Amino acid sequence: MQVTEWYGSSGTPLEDEPFYHGYMERMETERCLTKNGEFLVRKSLIRNVEVVLGCRLGHGEFGEVFKGSLTVGLFTKPIEVAVKTLKEGSLSSDDR
Repeated sequence: MQVTEWYGSSGTPLEDEPFYHGYMERMETERCLTKNGEFLVRKSLIRNVEVVLGCRLGHGEFGEVFKGSLTVGLFTKPIEVAVKTLKEGSLSSDDR
């Protein structure tokens, strides 16, 4: 999934939000998230054409989870994945 344009309720661009961290390695991400329920948004190396969303598997307070497939290379088989989405406005600034 690719976010081409996103503005929070205050009109702030995604890149200026406190939860946006640009490119980040997974290990570095895990060090930043110390409390249960914390999240961050980072730039993905995966293009939206590599991910295909399928049926919805479930939902919760903050968003939905979909079954999907990920194709990493031109001559590789798709990998079955779960894709989490975040509802707009589902978190207050205190929750972040």
